[in-house]
Amino acid sequence: MAKKIIFNNGAEDIALVVQNCFSYTYNAMKTVLKLSISESDHSFAEIEQLKDNIGDITYTEGDDVKSVYSGYAYPENGFNCNYSNGLFDIEITQSGSLDVRVSALEEALEAVMMILSGE
Repeated sequence: MAKKIIFNNGAEDIALVVQNCFSYTYNAMKTVLKLSISESDHSFAEIEQLKDNIGDITYTEGDDVKSVYSGYAYPENGFNCNYSNGLFDIEITQSGSLDVRVSALEEALEAVMMILSGE
């Protein structure tokens, strides 16, 4: 039974075969999604496509949806990829509520600045 992750990017989803997929929390503040992908299944170039992820990440085993992960995006939240013995280990950090509020405030400030500058 193939394990896959599907990155829901709106117009075009990206599906990758994974060895493992799970999330964990550290420091009671950050949640990380950990993926293990075999080099025999996907190249680094394919994995690097994940940098454009803007939507949910769906984990499936066969045709069964096991989990849907929301709020994981690169580069805002951190993307770490290590390679060892034919296996890419990827960690993507989830946005915390504070990160989301700061991002919204930054966007609002940019909009106000554009209005004030006459653009």
